[in-house]
Amino acid sequence: MLRSFVACLILFLLPRAADAAETGETPGTTCAPPVKAWIAACADAEHLGLTAFDCFADQGSLTHVIVEVKGEAALRVDIARDGSRSFRRVGQAGLSPLGQFEDWNAEPEPRRRALDALGACLARDATFLASAAITPPDKPPTPPPPEVRPPGPPGRTPVAWPWLLVTGLAGAALGLGGSTLWRRRRASVGDVSKKDVASDKRFHAPPASVLLFLGSVVLVELWAIRAADADFFMPDPFHFIVVGAALVFVLAGFVRWPQVRRGLVTLTIAAPLTLLLMEWRLAEADVRNQHVAPSNDGLLRYTYRPGYAIEESEGERIVVTEDGLWDVPHVVPKPPGVLRVVVLGDSVPNDPSIPFRRRFPRQLEALLAQKAPAGQKVEVVNVSCEGYNTVQEVRLLESVGLRYEPDLVVLAYVLNDPFLQNGGYRRIGNSFFAFQFVNVMVRRKCLLFEEMHAGYTFDLVVRASLSRLRLLADKHHFQVLVAPLPLVEPFDDPSCLAVYDKVVGAAREQGFEAGRVVDAFRGEDHRAFLKPKDALDITHPNAEGHDRMARRLSELTAPLLFQRTAP
Repeated sequence: MLRSFVACLILFLLPRAADAAETGETPGTTCAPPVKAWIAACADAEHLGLTAFDCFADQGSLTHVIVEVKGEAALRVDIARDGSRSFRRVGQAGLSPLGQFEDWNAEPEPRRRALDALGACLARDATFLASAAITPPDKPPTPPPPEVRPPGPPGRTPVAWPWLLVTGLAGAALGLGGSTLWRRRRASVGDVSKKDVASDKRFHAPPASVLLFLGSVVLVELWAIRAADADFFMPDPFHFIVVGAALVFVLAGFVRWPQVRRGLVTLTIAAPLTLLLMEWRLAEADVRNQHVAPSNDGLLRYTYRPGYAIEESEGERIVVTEDGLWDVPHVVPKPPGVLRVVVLGDSVPNDPSIPFRRRFPRQLEALLAQKAPAGQKVEVVNVSCEGYNTVQEVRLLESVGLRYEPDLVVLAYVLNDPFLQNGGYRRIGNSFFAFQFVNVMVRRKCLLFEEMHAGYTFDLVVRASLSRLRLLADKHHFQVLVAPLPLVEPFDDPSCLAVYDKVVGAAREQGFEAGRVVDAFRGEDHRAFLKPKDALDITHPNAEGHDRMARRLSELTAPLLFQRTAP
């Protein structure tokens, strides 16, 4: 029997070793030599401590350079090739200090002098902005196709639940088969122990089996204690598994056929350990989620890590802003003549498998710019964080989003938003494995979300948050649009439609505008909006889905945004 468990352990450790080999670090990209030469020349001429923090490109052409000023200034400045939206324009280029500055003229003298010095350098020479953006590594990685999801968000170990399931079944089969072959071999050479000979005892439980079973049960219960989250509201699966294994183990002791009895006993020991290994592996993937940092705010619990460079699809690289947003920098305070839309959401606006320019907040900005009256500019600020529920989204608006002085706030509601637990960990209740497995066990996912919206958590998380959002809107004079985003399930599913309507109704109770985004998908086959390499992901549509959502949101937001500013 011990040989069976060794084989199971080897089967689970091999995938981890393979993952470690496949996800080894590769050389990063750096700013091109012309950019570095300009920074060095500016540092010498103006006596500044300058370094290149990051470079950004669009189709191989340099668009932004973030320069870090050392010393007393302690400032990062975004140098943009197109300065139309910059804090200070120098020719066609522009400068924008990164951070929150209520009054730039009240900032310390070293900071203001550093920005002036960079402006002087940019006025003397801006030819570096026409150079290549970055120097590629010696062996550039081949970017995935636009619709292929990269191996999980940065810092997360790629996890495929089918491989885990197949590995677990293979381990159990190997354990049962190995035990049977070993017993037959011993029987063939006449080395059969007396305990395997049929006896008159009604209950058979060798001490070694009892000790192994108790050890597996203790390990599972210790894991349940370690993984416990006080905020979960769904059933904890570990206790049910332990009770079920104990019942099977006791019943197996009354089976008179040795082969069947040994198989059942092996299963009761191997199944809890298999589950434990799956939970441990999936939990490790979340622990290494390095672009997320803990927050001192008890409602937020976590945010994106400011300054963290996130590698995205198609070779894009986005640096988290200083206030923890996965977005391009925006000037604070809001410049005159600018209308701002703040999008509140979770991981859908921040899906790294969708090119940044094709995510619906970026497309919404372009579509609204086409509809804007003459002399008006529109900016869309993505105030979202993966795993957030409605409480966290409204709190992020209050702590960060209000700095951008929104004229309109769009709450991009996803049907898992009433989830009341730490969304930074991908689990249901306390189980990481259940989160991966639920899509296989439940055929109609809309029924799950309908049940979630029928309980107390909808009032606690969603209705209470909308009430708070009403107070913020009245105090800071912005409009609100609540827009439930569609699941990638049949778009005419009555359960999902009922949930969308319930959210719209709750929004209108607060006097907000509301509209269903699913209406832009009616009559379409939902499978056309699934990701080819992640067909079980029903909350994150592919790039074509983002196109549809952006067009629908532009139809809903344009009247609210431009009617307010009409003379």
